[in-house]
Parts: sequence; structure tokens; C-alpha cells
Amino acid sequence: MAGLESPAVLAAGRFDLAFVIVLLLPLLLIAATYDFWSRDVENGSARFQLAQPISPARLVLMRVAVRGGGLLAGATLIACMALVLAGARDLAGLTGFAAIVLAYGLFWIALTTLINLFVRASTTAALAAGTAWLVIVVLLPGAIAAGVGLAAPRPPAMSYTNAVRAAGLEVRAAHASAALAAAKAPPRNNYPASLWHSRGEMAGSQGRGDPAWRGRGDDEIVGVSGVFTRAVPAGRRSHLPCRLTTAEKRTS
Repeated sequence: MAGLESPAVLAAGRFDLAFVIVLLLPLLLIAATYDFWSRDVENGSARFQLAQPISPARLVLMRVAVRGGGLLAGATLIACMALVLAGARDLAGLTGFAAIVLAYGLFWIALTTLINLFVRASTTAALAAGTAWLVIVVLLPGAIAAGVGLAAPRPPAMSYTNAVRAAGLEVRAAHASAALAAAKAPPRNNYPASLWHSRGEMAGSQGRGDPAWRGRGDDEIVGVSGVFTRAVPAGRRSHLPCRLTTAEKRTS
């Protein structure tokens, strides 16, 4: 039902912050950490590093923290700043978002670390990390979505549109009598105050209850507050003020 999506989403396309975090951030982390140890094993320098008075686990963690942790921290900070510039002000929501991004990035760093520990060639490590990205990010979500679609297929877009239209017709039919009665009912109020041309004319319309108004014929002229207003028969609901010429003016 692509036609029912938000116009802003359709105009911006699929390249948004979620796309960057879910698809591009793992690629950046893989590019930064895929060979942080396998290249040293490949060229033989890992033996000299392991001969130093430091544990292998600490050495691996320090190298992966420098190469992957710095990139992940910077990406998380940039993503949070983008949300703040977009208008996000909820501190709890921003904290939760940062925690999710960090956890997602740490998963990929841990995956590349495992690949480096079991693979001795950097090209093989890059191929293994790329395959893992393809399976986890692209193939697995697509397979899950396809399985859900086969298990519980969604109705077509035309059926959804017809259902919405039928529901609207039912609501309109249920309130048809009330709408007809409201249309036939006589108006209860005169024109609102915003339609009067000036305060003097409004005062003239309010002065119809004065003694100067009573006893006059339908075509006589009544002067109220310096503004002359033509009397309108009682059956007519509109009392629009009108300016008269000097020849038409008559004092009360």
C-alpha cells in the first residue's frame, strides 16, 4: 500500500537516519575493523606483538576499541545531533536511541572480532564480514517479511480503500437525519461581529432595542449613534447596515 504512505516519506525516499544506522553503519564498522588483527597474523607481525608483556586479550581489545569504538562513538554522537536539530527534545528518548545505536554497533564490532580471531587472511576476513552483513541485514529480514506475508497475507490496496469508503458512507447515513434537521432549522444568530464594518455600525445594530427603533415602519430610517440603519422586516433574519445619502437621512 505504497499509495497510502506519508507524502513526506515518499518525497524523501528511503535514505533517512534509520537507513544510515541499519545499513551503512555496519559497513563502516566492518571497513574499520575487518583486518585489525588478521593482517598482522598474515604478515607475521602478530608474533612480535604477542611477545610483549601484555595479554593477547587485552591487546585485541585495545586495538578494536581504538579502530571500532572511536568510529561508533562518533557515529552515535552525529546521529543524536541530527535528531536534536530535527526537533527532538526528550532526553530519555535520546538516551534510549543512543543506547540502541551503541548496542547495534557493538554487535558488529564483536562479530568482526570473532572473524579476526578465526581467520588468518585479511581478504578472507573481509569476505566473511561482508557475507555476514548481507545475510543479517538484507536476506534475513526479507525472508522473515516474506514468511509473514505468506502466513498472513494483507488485503489488497483496493479492498482497503473500499472498506474505508464504506465506513465513511455508514457514518454519513447514520447522521443524515441530524444533518438534515440542522440544515432546515432557522438561524439563531445574526451576522457575527467580524462582518460589521465598524464599531459604530455594530452599535447601531445593537440599538434596535432602543425606543427610537420601536414604532417605526419597515421603510423608515432610524438614527442611532450617528449611523443611519435601514429597518428590515422582522421576517428577514439579516440586518446588514447601510450608509445613506444626505437626502435620505431623517431625524427621529
